[in-house]
Amino acid sequence: MKDTRQHQDYELSEEDIDKAIHILSVYDPKNATPENAIDFLEYLRLGVHELAHNNPDKLKELYQSYVNQKKGSSIGQDIG
Repeated sequence: MKDTRQHQDYELSEEDIDKAIHILSVYDPKNATPENAIDFLEYLRLGVHELAHNNPDKLKELYQSYVNQKKGSSIGQDIG
């Protein structure tokens, strides 16, 4: 059985924060700070978590969109 605790133990890395700062610098330069980047990443994480509980079909749809972008790889080939 797959260990699902890995995602629960995940902590944001400096690389994650730097990438989020870059995104903020493009869309909202005045707020492109490490603190706002962390808040944004936490917001996204919680949003996906909430989506999984409240609208799993939408989460599956988003995942399928991701899979379609990765066509040719083995990602998501078992999605039904």
